[in-house]
Amino acid sequence: MGSGRRDFLFGGEGNDIIAGNRGNDYMEGGGGRDRFILKPGDGWDCIGDFQGGADGDLLDLRAWSGIGSLEDVLARSHQDSDGLVLDFGPRDGVKLMGLSREDLTAGNLRLKNEPMKASAVFAATDNASGNELWGTDGRRATLLRDIAPRVASSEPQGFIELHGHVYFSADDGVHGRELWSTDGTPGGTRLLMDLNPGVASSAPTALTIADGRLYFEADDGQHGGELWVSDGTAAGTHMVKDVNAGGRPSFPSNLTAVGDELFFTANDSEHGRALWRSDGTAAGTELVKDFFPGGFDPPVPLPILPTHLTAVGDRLFLTAWDGTGGYGQLWVSDGTDEGTVKLDGSIGEDPRAGRLEVLTAVGDRLFYNHGEDLWTSDGTPAGTMLVKNFPPVGLSLPNRYVAFDDRIAFVAGDGQHGFELWMSDGTEQGTRMVKDIAPGSAGADIGDFAVLDDRVFFTADDGVHGRSLWMSDGTEAGTRMVADRSHDTIWTAPGNLHSVGDSLYFSGIDAGQGGALFRLDADGEAVTKLATSHPFSLLYGTLEIAGI
Repeated sequence: MGSGRRDFLFGGEGNDIIAGNRGNDYMEGGGGRDRFILKPGDGWDCIGDFQGGADGDLLDLRAWSGIGSLEDVLARSHQDSDGLVLDFGPRDGVKLMGLSREDLTAGNLRLKNEPMKASAVFAATDNASGNELWGTDGRRATLLRDIAPRVASSEPQGFIELHGHVYFSADDGVHGRELWSTDGTPGGTRLLMDLNPGVASSAPTALTIADGRLYFEADDGQHGGELWVSDGTAAGTHMVKDVNAGGRPSFPSNLTAVGDELFFTANDSEHGRALWRSDGTAAGTELVKDFFPGGFDPPVPLPILPTHLTAVGDRLFLTAWDGTGGYGQLWVSDGTDEGTVKLDGSIGEDPRAGRLEVLTAVGDRLFYNHGEDLWTSDGTPAGTMLVKNFPPVGLSLPNRYVAFDDRIAFVAGDGQHGFELWMSDGTEQGTRMVKDIAPGSAGADIGDFAVLDDRVFFTADDGVHGRSLWMSDGTEAGTRMVADRSHDTIWTAPGNLHSVGDSLYFSGIDAGQGGALFRLDADGEAVTKLATSHPFSLLYGTLEIAGI
């Protein structure tokens, strides 16, 4: 055993046990199968003759928490010119001279046996379990629970976090598609309640948090699809109100939290589809406004029903049609009929022509696209105004909005450049292209916005490097391709960007696994491929993930 200083420790021809203790030590085991004990606080050590392979030497890492597999160890490793470096912390690690990642096996490790508690959960597919619930602690990914056993798929979806649990719907093959919850552990993943008893499904959808409670649409087999609420317990889960009484569904949708209330749209025989609000009680669930009065909504091929519900402070913005003027009108509501006011008579939404409306809250203002142009509103008719006109070049309407500090980031084309990254503070002079990423008229094919701390991340193609991960602080100089400073793995084709806590998760392709999952430490710009004992893929190539 070494001292608290830098030591040179050598074994003999037998099976030796060598513990470096504190100090940056150099160790060699000599002959035999030697065991090297490494503990927190031991410093940076070097092993000169470590033998990899199933019958090779042993690294005893049982003093370390959070390292439970070979994948965990390799996730903390990088290769340099001398060997394999294992990084256990800011001041702890070891270099295995002459070794590569391929030389180290599970048989070379002695690890602490502790279950992983996931800090985020997602859905993924493998050959043995189908599409199931997986978890990650930011370094490794593992099947959290095989909800529908063996190769059957429970297809978990609708992830949303509340009070340290993630809620979602899943089908275990016994109870149908019902509401589940997880605390990030296998034992803490459970069916919350079988709302439609037996193999039939209540099919919970539109999971939304408002005032510390979970709201969703579900069908208990008696009332049709109606609004439900839960406090996270079976006893505290119940239907809020039978909006469309008599066993006919109201199909609540567009669930949106505004302050401590929930706004949504629903059908009933008297009003057709209209705007409603709820405080979580039957008495407090009431009609706000029937935009096209009566129980009949005209079957026109343009968007006339209330939709695009967007909370801005204590107000609700939405689109609807009152039977006059153009289709797709912009409205604002304070939750009362008389306080629901038309702001823009026709914003030009036409899904048939690919002209989709996007409403985005930025601070106390709303941004939206009116045809090809960028508009903003403070919730008053006088304060609803044009920000910048964009030329009608193809489908050049601003799109892919995301709130970024007190500005909005979006994608647009100005007729001279292709579709590029733009920013706006709500004024014409404060609306500008951030950077011509793909110079000229080509366009950078920007997508997958995600905001983390004070930067917006996105995917783009500059015409040279292919589809890559980019970041911007809102300035041209601060807009650049992300440089993976870990140099630990080669990945391409990033997509499905999601910010979770202080990390950015995204999917990508590497040499060993198509559809792998990666985590970016935004501060250090280091990319980690989530280690796993067996490969997985993302269903339909999409990622749904939520932090716990």
